Amino acid sequence: MIDTKAIEKRLESLGLLGKEEEGPLPRKIKFVVAGVKSYRIYLQVEEFLKKDEQVQTFVLSEIEPTRFTWRVVLKGETDRLANKLLHQEFGGLRAQVVALAPEELEVELSTQGPSGQGGGE
Repeated sequence: MIDTKAIEKRLESLGLLGKEEEGPLPRKIKFVVAGVKSYRIYLQVEEFLKKDEQVQTFVLSEIEPTRFTWRVVLKGETDRLANKLLHQEFGGLRAQVVALAPEELEVELSTQGPSGQGGGE
């Protein structure tokens, strides 16, 4: 008979079998960006999503004039993504959070920065 408990303990002691820390579970969110006035800016938003370490996948789900909606699988909190967007620039435009909830993030791109200063369009 094989002593599986002893094998399990030995593997744990060698660091080969450990309790993996579970991070935040992936969540599906609706990510809306309004104020996209060029294809270049659209590509910059997609590049932002590609580079974010907590964005698992994303797919464009709705297209309206100057407004795009993505379905995003995010491992982490929506507010963290929102905060990161506030520090990004997209073709001279800055993001302002319009709506923020665990399953939805909506931002508006404009020349006015998040601090309320900057030129209008």
